[in-house]
Amino acid sequence: MKPVERIKDKSTPQGDSIAQLLKALRHTPIELEQLVTGLSEGQMRVRRSTDEFSVTESLCHLRDIEIEGYKVRIQRILGEDVPRLPDLDGGRLALERAYNTQSPTQALKDFQDARSENLGVLDQIQKPELAREGNLEGAGTLSLEKLIGLMQEHDEGHLSELRVLRRWIEASTEY
Repeated sequence: MKPVERIKDKSTPQGDSIAQLLKALRHTPIELEQLVTGLSEGQMRVRRSTDEFSVTESLCHLRDIEIEGYKVRIQRILGEDVPRLPDLDGGRLALERAYNTQSPTQALKDFQDARSENLGVLDQIQKPELAREGNLEGAGTLSLEKLIGLMQEHDEGHLSELRVLRRWIEASTEY
């Protein structure tokens, strides 16, 4: 009997291997923790502008997207035939849930726990499961492989914003 190929050998259309993407997804919680270490409560809640998230809002957003977005999408893609996957409006959630009043420490911990759980599932999938698909509202049909790539792109976008925000906070004399 031929052993089942694990996902570490698979490459995405962009050339990134799934193993590289999973490694990047593992690193996000570590970098987030580094980016928030040493910031005061006030610094965590300040925004550069009204249309940008604060550090706290970013952490809450990442937590909710990980739990209500990615976790659900991964489970449904693996368990159903081409499920309809609703989109999440991050800006609306931030307002409705008053992200900037929440605990950034708890949001980070909850994100770390959810990411660890999602990676535990993704580490166990087999190569053929990467082709399983769902229909994401507003984006169309996507495979589990593409979803993993989107997770990494989403992480990198927020990490980049947080790096800029951190530099701005550190340069500011007001906070």
